[in-house]
Amino acid sequence: MAFKRNTQKIENIKKQAQEKIFLENADKTAKELAAHLPDNRERDKNGKPYSNNPKAPRNYKLMTARFNKYEINILDELSKTYGVDRMNVLRIAFIALAKENGI
Repeated sequence: MAFKRNTQKIENIKKQAQEKIFLENADKTAKELAAHLPDNRERDKNGKPYSNNPKAPRNYKLMTARFNKYEINILDELSKTYGVDRMNVLRIAFIALAKENGI
């Protein structure tokens, strides 16, 4: 004989638990709630949340892109002109493009 769970009883227990949490938090201010609710922000390997600050460390995403010889030659020329490496040429270019477009 197979064991059957009483799904209705389980659902009632879940509902009661949710109601209890709701009632416990009903009279709290937004600040009090923020202190008790989980922080769902993305975090780095050290547990610190990622920042939207332009000066934040560059540890959020790694991107790989393929270039042909012509494009690399252009990047190298721009690198010499601005005195930065290829990746910083790309970074400078997309930030300038974003500012130009109001982003």
